[in-house]
Amino acid sequence: MPPALPTPAQILRTAADYLQRHGYHHPTHARDNYQPWSRSTRPPASDVGAITWAIYGHCIALPEPEPTGQFRLYRQAINAYVDHLERFDDTGLCDPDTDLDVIHHLRTAADEWEATR
Repeated sequence: MPPALPTPAQILRTAADYLQRHGYHHPTHARDNYQPWSRSTRPPASDVGAITWAIYGHCIALPEPEPTGQFRLYRQAINAYVDHLERFDDTGLCDPDTDLDVIHHLRTAADEWEATR
């Protein structure tokens, strides 16, 4: 039996830990989720970049839709994060300003996801 995938909450916390350790990259567009010019194997990443790293084990610009458990987990984690951001700021324009804001929102979204299960 294959190992169980982590929960969206675990992914969001791992993403927050990643940003805390490796730094936050403020994206300028949808596929700008990490610093590709960095020589590090763990470059600063955006919130989405850190989520992809937590699932796939490396930063990628944006996962392509595919019928895998990893991609389903990616969508679940992103949805949990976006749902939290929309509850936090009902204008739909919530854009955390600093790395500490992003880390806080990732952890809070994880707590909220667990509270609804």
